[in-house]
This record gives sequence, structure tokens and C-alpha cells, in this order.
Amino acid sequence: MNVVIAYADYPQELATSRWRCHIPARALKAAGHGVAMTHISKLITKDLLNVDAVLAERTLTTSIVEHVRKFNCKLVFTFDDAYTELPGYAHVMKYWREMGGVKEFRKVLKLTDLNITPSHKLNDLYSKGSAPFEYVPNYLDKYRWSKLYTHVAREGITIGGGFSAFHRDSFMRSGIADALKKVSKRDDIRIVLYGMSAVFQPLKSRGVPFSNPDWVSWPSWPKVMGDFDIALAPSAGKYDSFRSNLRLLEAGVAGTPYIASDHGIYADEFPGGIVVDNNKKAWENAILTLADMKRSREGLGADGIEWASKYFMDDNVEVYERILG
Repeated sequence: MNVVIAYADYPQELATSRWRCHIPARALKAAGHGVAMTHISKLITKDLLNVDAVLAERTLTTSIVEHVRKFNCKLVFTFDDAYTELPGYAHVMKYWREMGGVKEFRKVLKLTDLNITPSHKLNDLYSKGSAPFEYVPNYLDKYRWSKLYTHVAREGITIGGGFSAFHRDSFMRSGIADALKKVSKRDDIRIVLYGMSAVFQPLKSRGVPFSNPDWVSWPSWPKVMGDFDIALAPSAGKYDSFRSNLRLLEAGVAGTPYIASDHGIYADEFPGGIVVDNNKKAWENAILTLADMKRSREGLGADGIEWASKYFMDDNVEVYERILG
């Protein structure tokens, strides 16, 4: 099978295309398929002769669809966000709102052969009147994540995680900000949060002490994730309700127990952690309980590894073979 995979990320966006394009591409190549990568902006000029299928990500337009259709190859559209529900402060608003991105997005959903997302809720949001939708989870890059199952012993408890520019409401509306203010008074608890500084304004305004390290490259992230004792996954508001379980999957494969909001897909209670109500007391109790119970953390970590290890892309390449075939 010959496939063209058109990713949408620009350098400043970083990780999204890894999950929906680059990781599947590597696994398909390893399985013996012909795979060509291109940025979606260049797809409209690409010769697709002898191409069996195109996997296009996120910013597919009607003009690109028309070009692909000239070559009679299958067109699959992949995305992982609720672009019509983006919070008002989102840094990509110019494209989606001011440049007509949302209008084009809604149009192309009807013109593809198949639309795939890593969230059932996302599928439900956009499936009415569209081409068929299918749930396809995010899969892990086995090369990056399979060597991480030993945590380094050290003093104290490190809690936190990595967060995108869209997570401000997650901290503002979940109750976690007030909980972190309380638990941070313990000398043995260290809060480490990766991401844009502005995302953590709800913590700054409450005087919560936390570390905000520099950006970490993709190859280095698994090691960082494995160094946490507890991973945090707050979720709140309409936009967050359409997220995938990626944050929990990363924690699981790293053997790091997570605490997540009982909200959106996190409410499904995946192995490897616990879910809590979105209020200060629930977050505070969960953090302090796991911080004081090493054996519970180890047990949850083992459960997470067992669950997440089922989602290595190399072991699930047949999913993409079927979708694109």
C-alpha cells in the first residue's frame, strides 16, 4: 500500500502531528508500506499518482480535497480537537475564527471518505451530517516509551505534568489551583509544571510555588514523565470535555500514577490512577493520600504500564492498514 500522510503542525505547535501522523507513519513503514510525508500546505501540488490513500490532518481544505479527488485515492481526515469550541484566548484563534478555518473544517467533514479522532465525544460532536466517523486512539511510539519502567529513588514527592496553551481553564475551573496552594505547604512536595507560563496564571494569582522548566524536546519527554511521582490531569469546561486520554496514556506507560478530574473522557476511569470531583478538597485529599502511600503509587503505576502497553503503535499497525486500505 502506498500512502501519503499530510501533517499540519508548524514548528511552533510541536507535538500534535506526532500522534496522528508521524507515529502511524513510522509503524506503516516498518510494516513494509510505502509512506511519503508532506506538510498539508504542500499537498495541493503533490502528484498522487499510484497513491492508494491520503491521511490528512487538521487543516484540510475544500481545495485540497478537490485536488486529492483527481487521483481517485482514499481520503481519511484525522484531528484531535474541538476547533469550534476553542477557548477565546487560544493562540490559534486567528486561523480558526478570523481566517475561516472553522467554516472550511465543517465543509471537509462531509467530503472525506472517513474522519478519525481519538475521542468518542469528539466524534459525537461532529458526526451529524458528515462523512463516517471512527474512533482511533492515540498510539504510543514504542521506541520512545518502552524503556521507562524504573523510577529513580529520590527524596520527596514530585507532582505535575506537561500542559498546552489551552489548559488555563483546566487549572482555573477544576479546583486544583486552591488544592495545590494547600499541599505546597508541605516541604516534601514539589510542583513541576511544563508549558507556557500564562497557562498557570491561576496558580500565580494564588501564590502557589511551582517550577516551570524550559521547553523539553519530544525525545526527552518520556524521561521527564517518568520522573514524576504523581501526574496531574485537571479537566474542566466544555472544550476540555472533548479531549482524548493522551495525558493518562503517557502517565500510564511511564509507570506514573495519575490524578484526573472526573470530567470528559477522564471520567471513564482508565487504569493507572484515580479520578476526583472538581473541587479543592477532593484534589487536596487525593494528592496527599497518594503522596503518603508509596505502595499505592507503585500499584497504580504497575496497572498503568499494563494498560498503556497495549497501545504501542507497532503492535496496532493493522488499525491504520484497515483504515487506509
